[in-house]
Amino acid sequence: MNEYLSLFRKVMKMHLEGYEEIRLRRDFTKKYSWAVPNKRAIRTIAKYSPIIEIGAGTGYWGMLLKNHGVDIITYDLYPFKENLYHNSTQWFPVKKGSFKILKDYSRRNLFLCWPLYNNIMALECLREFKGDILIYIGEKINGCNATNEFFEDLEKRFKLIKKVNIPQWWRLYDYLTVWKRRI
Repeated sequence: MNEYLSLFRKVMKMHLEGYEEIRLRRDFTKKYSWAVPNKRAIRTIAKYSPIIEIGAGTGYWGMLLKNHGVDIITYDLYPFKENLYHNSTQWFPVKKGSFKILKDYSRRNLFLCWPLYNNIMALECLREFKGDILIYIGEKINGCNATNEFFEDLEKRFKLIKKVNIPQWWRLYDYLTVWKRRI
C-alpha cells in the first residue's frame, strides 16, 4: 500500500493555493518524500536491483521498494534521528553515510531521489559511483535539484535509457530517469 500516493491524490483534488498549498506539500514531503512514488516508478526501479540509495531521508521509497522484492540499502548523511527535517516517521532503516560509502558497493545500482538544490552531494555520488546504472528522481538542469555541474557530468558519463512520469506537486516538474554508464 502506498499511503503517500493515496493522500496525494486526495489533496490534488482540493485545488489549493498559496500558503495552504505550501503547508500541505511541506507536511507531506517531511513525512514521506519529496517525490511521490507510483507503481510504474517502483516497478522500473525494481528492474535494477540491487540498489543503494544515498540521501534516503525517511526511507519511504526504500520501504516500498523492499516490499516489492528489491534488494535495497539506504543511507543519508543525517539519518532519521539526526535529521531535523524528517522528524515524524521513519519508514525504513536508513544508515548514516555519504557518497564515500559508494566505494564499498560497486555491484549495486545507485538511486538518488531529489538531491538538494545547489548542493554537491549528487555530484560527489556521481563521481564516486563505479556501477553501471544510475536512477535519478528530480527536476532537470536549472531546476530545484542538485547543481548544474551534476547534470553536465551526468550527460558526459551516462546515457539516458528511460524516463518515467511520476505524480507531481503543483509547479514542480520532477520525473524518474534511468541512466546507463557510457563505455
